[in-house]
Amino acid sequence: ARPAAVTPKPHPTRPVTNLAAAILDATGGFGSGVGAPSLWITVPVDDMSAGKRAKGITMQYADGYEMWVALKRMVGSNADIGVALEVGSTLPSEEAVARWLAEPVKIVILTTSAFIKNRNGFPVLSKGHQALFHMLFTIRPFIAISGRPVQITNTAEGIKQYVQYMG
Repeated sequence: ARPAAVTPKPHPTRPVTNLAAAILDATGGFGSGVGAPSLWITVPVDDMSAGKRAKGITMQYADGYEMWVALKRMVGSNADIGVALEVGSTLPSEEAVARWLAEPVKIVILTTSAFIKNRNGFPVLSKGHQALFHMLFTIRPFIAISGRPVQITNTAEGIKQYVQYMG
């Protein structure tokens, strides 16, 4: 397997033009470099504008998919570029998830905010998040957990609980 670098999430209020230029520079344009790592662009699965319009913040893109499509138009089709889909506590609609199933989603980054505590205090996914993952597993992405353990005092033990749950 080729190494991959995961980019930070693009800023939702700015165009992705600079990121597109950096990607083209890193990947050598439209050709894939031998031995060069793949680039996986972190994109949120949910509506990025939720709550922002009410505060008067102008968003460049309504959601992560719109951002990804704009970026993809700028860099063209390139096997070296994939999606690192970030899933948080907010669930997207089934239609929104279905759009991602046709895209090169290489990794799903599950933030710790997506977890809830069960009655024994262990982190689990809600039924909605479980259904989302069943849909996403059809494309066989890598899975990563990101963020600080919620309400767990021992960080090492907390991370272990999240990983055990996903395993």
